[in-house]
Amino acid sequence: MGRITWLFLFCFYVLNAGQTEVKKVRGRAGKTVTLHSNITEVQSDVIWSFPFGTSSSKVIAQLFNKENVKYYGQRFKDRLQLDTQTGSLTIKNLNTYDSGGYQLQIGSNEELSITFEVMVYGLVSKPEIRPLNTDESDFRDFPSNSSCSVLCSVENGREVTLSWQREGETLSHTSSPDLNNLSLPLEIEEYNSTYSCAAANPVSNQSLDLNTEEFCPQNAAPTPTARVSKSLLVLGGTGCVSAVLCVAHMEEEEEEKNEEAAKWPKFYTINSCRWCFSVSREL
Repeated sequence: MGRITWLFLFCFYVLNAGQTEVKKVRGRAGKTVTLHSNITEVQSDVIWSFPFGTSSSKVIAQLFNKENVKYYGQRFKDRLQLDTQTGSLTIKNLNTYDSGGYQLQIGSNEELSITFEVMVYGLVSKPEIRPLNTDESDFRDFPSNSSCSVLCSVENGREVTLSWQREGETLSHTSSPDLNNLSLPLEIEEYNSTYSCAAANPVSNQSLDLNTEEFCPQNAAPTPTARVSKSLLVLGGTGCVSAVLCVAHMEEEEEEKNEEAAKWPKFYTINSCRWCFSVSREL
């Protein structure tokens, strides 16, 4: 039984030897990120290496004798800060080239080894919307049965996704690491709804609302102001027609009854106005 126990422990040690904990960290270009050791107080020397797992991996920071810190190379010049108590490493003013593997090694015999997979993202660009020309080679197969279709585009980047949304609901989306720009067409079906095009990556997002009146003026629903203006225009037109007919009738009556009108101006005026108002009601 004793031999079996020792054999089990030996196998367990062999299988787990050299294994390191891996943590994934995301950062934004221009910002600061800290790689935490999760240790309250280090008791041994600390070594940080980058880019871990490659042939070009080099030591970038070192803590020895619990208080002496040394930084190496020009790549991270004035951008690294090593915590002498915890061994955590802070990287300032990030750029996308800082992405990669960082290894923390504590103790000369690798008492503790942690690998951080750092991914640095830039700010996503603001999308742009324009009318869709279905003759474009990339969108000839786009099923546009509507008289109004638009295209949203954005500059591509690391893990950028482009999507169309309507009232908060995602209608379609696209992403591709191989393209310089992402484009996504939309066939507008509900002109009273609010559409928006959104571009996003893991650390930022940008959106642009679609103005259907600008891109689809022939189909956009009239606004309340437009409806009121139209009603006033109709009423104004009706009033103008009534006024023209009234004046024409008065001129005709004046020609036929010029002498009588001169004798009885008050009676003539009253009758003429009564006729005008009756015409307005009928119209």
